[in-house]
Amino acid sequence: MNILSGELIGILIGSLIALAGTFITSVVAIVMSKEQYKQELRKAFIQKKVDAYTHVCQVILAIKNDLLTKTVSSAGLNWTAQSINKLADVCITEGLWIDEEDSKKLEILQKQLSKFVFDEIELSRHDILTACYEIIEYCEKKVRILHFMTIKK
Repeated sequence: MNILSGELIGILIGSLIALAGTFITSVVAIVMSKEQYKQELRKAFIQKKVDAYTHVCQVILAIKNDLLTKTVSSAGLNWTAQSINKLADVCITEGLWIDEEDSKKLEILQKQLSKFVFDEIELSRHDILTACYEIIEYCEKKVRILHFMTIKK
């Protein structure tokens, strides 16, 4: 009877060690998967920001390129109305992903476009083109920084 209880104790100890090993392995796997999920989430977030700034660049570039062909006329008024609408759409679409100060820059550009049409202040085509160029340059720089962050991580 003593031999049987010794074997039984050995089996119990072996089972407990195996159970503890399984538990430790499971905990390590869960921790690693959570960290991997966080990294993938960060990458996805940064990629979405890159996409948002790229979209902003594309919209403003289209506005800027259209301005080069327009003059103060009904076509110019249509261009301005469409440009303001495009900017409003991009602000709504990408508003969650671009920084608040960058969103304000787009709102300022919308106001400048309105003033350009109604001549409340003397804004020239050059002023609008410069404003568009500055935002495009800024967005491109932001995309490069975000892209570098994605590659680095």
